[in-house]
Amino acid sequence: MTSAKDMEGTPGDKGLQLFTEAESQGLRKELIRQLNKDLSMSGLEASIEEDLPPAEVVRKLKVILENLVRDNFQGFLNLLYRADVSQSKMSQSEGDFADYIERSTYELLKREWQKVWIRNKIQ
Repeated sequence: MTSAKDMEGTPGDKGLQLFTEAESQGLRKELIRQLNKDLSMSGLEASIEEDLPPAEVVRKLKVILENLVRDNFQGFLNLLYRADVSQSKMSQSEGDFADYIERSTYELLKREWQKVWIRNKIQ
């Protein structure tokens, strides 16, 4: 698993790199399933299709998070809690709304990827 320090670029670029790494290890569908599971377990009616390319998955996740922050902030917080995204990492977000969404997308993908990677390694 690539560490976040090894990745370069914006949080959005890093999210795409994480997803690309999952794809290179044959875990793309498992990552999407984990995202969908946490979306569902958070009581949200959003999902991501398993056959989408990495850039489209990241884009769709950004749209889902953007809509949650605008229309259902409690749902957004529930998702972050369910996925176990650190509140301290989210409070480090500086900048405008778009930056916050980029950071949220990256942190959520990073945590979901950690879950999938660890589960795969211990099986």
